[in-house]
Amino acid sequence: MPIFLANAFLLFSLVAIIPVLLHLLHRKRPKPILFAAMRFLNEAITKSRRSRRVTQCLALLMRVLIILLLATAFAQPLIKFSQFIPGNQRTVIIFLDSSASMHAMEGGRTLFEAAQTWCSQLISTLEEGDRMALLTPGSPVPETIFPLSSDKTAVLATLQELKPGYGQADICSLLSILLSKSPDTFRNSELHIFSDFQQDTWNQEQAPALCAKLSEQGAALFLNRCGLVTTGDAGIFKVEFAPPAIIGGNRVAANATLHANGQYVGSSILRIDGDGTEQNHTAVELMPGESSYATVTADTSGEAPQMCGTLRTDDDAFALNNCHYFSLPRVTAVEVLLVHGTAPSDTFFLKHALAPGGQATSLIQPREIDWATFLASDTGESKAVFICNPPDLEEAAIAKIKFLLSNGADILLFPGNSNGLTQEALQRFEAFKELTVRQNERIEAEKLEINLSNSDASLAMRLSRSLPPPWNFPVRTTLDILPHAGKGTPILQQGNYSFLSMFPQGNGRIWLFATDAARQWSDWPVTPSFLVCMQELSKELAQTALPCLETQVGSPLPLAWSGQETTLEFTVSGPTSASTNERGAVPPAPPSRVFTLTRASSVEPFIVQQLDTPGIHTISDGNRSMQIAVNLPVQERILNYTGEKQLLTTTGSLPTAYTTSPSELNQKTSELRQGSPLWPLLLCLAFFLSIIELLFANIRSRSHETPRLVHEILGSHSTPGGAK
Repeated sequence: MPIFLANAFLLFSLVAIIPVLLHLLHRKRPKPILFAAMRFLNEAITKSRRSRRVTQCLALLMRVLIILLLATAFAQPLIKFSQFIPGNQRTVIIFLDSSASMHAMEGGRTLFEAAQTWCSQLISTLEEGDRMALLTPGSPVPETIFPLSSDKTAVLATLQELKPGYGQADICSLLSILLSKSPDTFRNSELHIFSDFQQDTWNQEQAPALCAKLSEQGAALFLNRCGLVTTGDAGIFKVEFAPPAIIGGNRVAANATLHANGQYVGSSILRIDGDGTEQNHTAVELMPGESSYATVTADTSGEAPQMCGTLRTDDDAFALNNCHYFSLPRVTAVEVLLVHGTAPSDTFFLKHALAPGGQATSLIQPREIDWATFLASDTGESKAVFICNPPDLEEAAIAKIKFLLSNGADILLFPGNSNGLTQEALQRFEAFKELTVRQNERIEAEKLEINLSNSDASLAMRLSRSLPPPWNFPVRTTLDILPHAGKGTPILQQGNYSFLSMFPQGNGRIWLFATDAARQWSDWPVTPSFLVCMQELSKELAQTALPCLETQVGSPLPLAWSGQETTLEFTVSGPTSASTNERGAVPPAPPSRVFTLTRASSVEPFIVQQLDTPGIHTISDGNRSMQIAVNLPVQERILNYTGEKQLLTTTGSLPTAYTTSPSELNQKTSELRQGSPLWPLLLCLAFFLSIIELLFANIRSRSHETPRLVHEILGSHSTPGGAK
């Protein structure tokens, strides 16, 4: 139903009477012509009169319509439908993105400060009685003001005190929780989201269902983008240390993945700081929208139980992702058991692959035992067990392996001539319930090609960087394992079968190989690919066995703590001032916090969830302390934005407005609350009708001329004196 913002201009429509009066006053009556042969002349005049009446009526109609359209356009009509938000009391729910990416700089201020100012302007336009809520996804406490409040002064004061957090802003998840908890709050409401719309801020899969529910509540959605999405940025996306611990006084290598967004142009310097001083640096060439890999080493000499430091790149618009914090434990080595089923030759090649040349500083320290010793001895503390060519897996062996898995160990199974790894034996493990496997003995050795599977497993990514498959070597016997059978994750494949798969069970993992480690079934143990595979696998196992000293903002940290206590009071301090980067992205250390944690048993870790700021944090129970490195969530380490088209395609029938400035927001709000302006369309129609009317006028003027045949007849029967 249309409404008019300037009703007085509707009086202008009375001018439409003028062309009607002119039409009536200028109607021409036909003049009689005296002529003997009247039949042909009457027919011509009748046809001309009929055509002239049609064109005159159409021209009159168009002139009247032009005047009416102009009068209506000047009255500024608005079209308003029932699904639009009401124009009386307003319910405004503000989602202010407080994630780490809102620290990015643009125009001399952060995106959060720009969004904060924009929110203040919106709240200032509200009138007495309007209700509002303020939510800050990405901060430790996102429900800042909820349920609704009518105290505009208090809301503005709270807004001015807000600071951006360092977590991820999952707006759809927060909205889903609020909808289920208080659906009536969103009835006939305005939802204003102020965000830079990082790639995972607005969940593309979850949004359509949420928008459908909001549409049922009569709500309207405003997607207000803060920033021009042209900020060039390059940051540290991922870091892996080799080795992932300090052994002796050797050097440690940091393998960093740097990513530049599509607007970044230039290079950067990667620096590593350890114990407060710069250890090394290297130059990194960066291309827009691509990742680059760099390695930088650092000296690890010293006696401290941990080495803490940072990896840094050159400052840019987003300072937070230019710094990665690390905390490496100092250990002697990670002991692994090598269990040979029949003879020491079963583990000979494996031992030398895990500790090449018997290096004392190797991360992995293998210890060999036979099958009988493995079954009889206490191996409950072992975190990694390689079982090569086992005999039949009896109940005692199954129970022993299940016990190790329940303690979080990694069990690695290599087949062999003892033929102990049959399908029947393997299916007694929960992880292998649906496993299909058979032994394939070839008459002659066959050269197989081993490839990486399509897996995101960390081991697969390590192998792709170290010695990318395909690998080729002669094979005489293999276990044919269906690649997607059971619950496993294939790492390597041989044709249609799995060559190496990982199966989770209990708190641990089982790794199943398709060939042996003793060169009885294949020549793989004497190839470089075997050495590389075992080395990368040892790093995977070491990371599981080593204490976890690094986490992300907002992620729970399983803290391994020795002792029999199941309840402890911890003190968290930090981040330390040394972890604050040059641009001050990390604020000064907050006061120490004290909290109590519990665990089910002494062998399980405590779960810490109070680390909400990047940096080096110190956790202490009064007698012992541990330093933890906290970094940004993976989703916030790259400025990768969602575009307007992608956002709007997820909202369905929900009334939605996309804005990039306060003035545009005011216009869109007015349109959704009052209606859409109709006057531009009316002006276009008036212009179009004026062109058509001009064409019809030309047709009329030509139709008034005397037909050529009549003119010739009249001319031939007339005399200069006028005689007929």
